[in-house]
Amino acid sequence: MINLLAVATGMLLLFSCTYETEVPLPGTVSVDVEFAIVEDDIPTSNARVLEALFIEEATMNVRKLDVKVLGRLPVGSDIDRNFSYDFPDLRPIIYRNTPEGHEINLVMPRAVYRQVMFDLEIESNETSPAASLSGTFSAGSLQDVPVKFEFWDQSFQVDGKLEAKDSNNVLEFDQVQEATLMVELYAKNWFKDVGMERIEQAEMVDGVILINPEHNVEIYEIVKSKIYELAKGQLMIRIQQKGKPNKPGNSGK
Repeated sequence: MINLLAVATGMLLLFSCTYETEVPLPGTVSVDVEFAIVEDDIPTSNARVLEALFIEEATMNVRKLDVKVLGRLPVGSDIDRNFSYDFPDLRPIIYRNTPEGHEINLVMPRAVYRQVMFDLEIESNETSPAASLSGTFSAGSLQDVPVKFEFWDQSFQVDGKLEAKDSNNVLEFDQVQEATLMVELYAKNWFKDVGMERIEQAEMVDGVILINPEHNVEIYEIVKSKIYELAKGQLMIRIQQKGKPNKPGNSGK
């Protein structure tokens, strides 16, 4: 049995599905999937904008979640599984820069995993964008000005992958009962190509620098292009086993 436990504001949603296996499974491990915003520490030519921008929260409206794992069971058989969850209604996943970020629980077979791939298919609808960012901008005469970016693409896929390069990097989930998979989003990277002057001269809507297809369109198109450029591997995945994170996989930076 695979269980997906999604926590939304004021609501607890439980989904489950089953799959067939050719060999007996040696128990399961409860994996908490947490979502967080992190910052890139690699120098960039447009550091001024990124330093002045603080992202507090990101939201993605998910239509489908796919998790693919490759590994080896304790009984010696290989495991190659796809866990797919479809949401008839869009389900928000929230990334925060605090421990209160959104969380999903996956119950996975105990195994030594060499690869974990994580795909989110996000969509917009009539009232909500596919993804949004909120934060503040502080530079010059603009101090702690609220910023909101809305990505109104009809459908888009965000993904990430953790792949062990050798036996020292495998995920040893065969001997643990609980683990944490941290999905990290480098949201600031979306703004790498936006110049300081554009932000400083941006239109404000009710005191907010609103960036969407109707307001600050030039900035929106620049950020949108960057999102497309980073289409593959936007998410960095880390695994914590007994509270100790393993080496990071593909960061998508």
